[in-house]
Amino acid sequence: MHPKSVDFYNGNLLVGLRNGTIVEYPKVLESSEGTPDSRILVQSHFEGELWGLYVLDDNTLLTGCDDNKVLCYDTDKK
Repeated sequence: MHPKSVDFYNGNLLVGLRNGTIVEYPKVLESSEGTPDSRILVQSHFEGELWGLYVLDDNTLLTGCDDNKVLCYDTDKK
């Protein structure tokens, strides 16, 4: 895993990877033990590094990549 960009939303950590995948890590309470389960929200750009990640609202993410594209994702629809 090669992180390139991060954002926080509703206490969760969103990580944009160099291959364009966006992974969500749920917030961890101080009393919990172990590592939180992660989930892949989207697998986006097909080549190049992810340079930007922005959470627009509960279901919408924007990404920018060195493939010269800005993509908009609905996380419910994938």
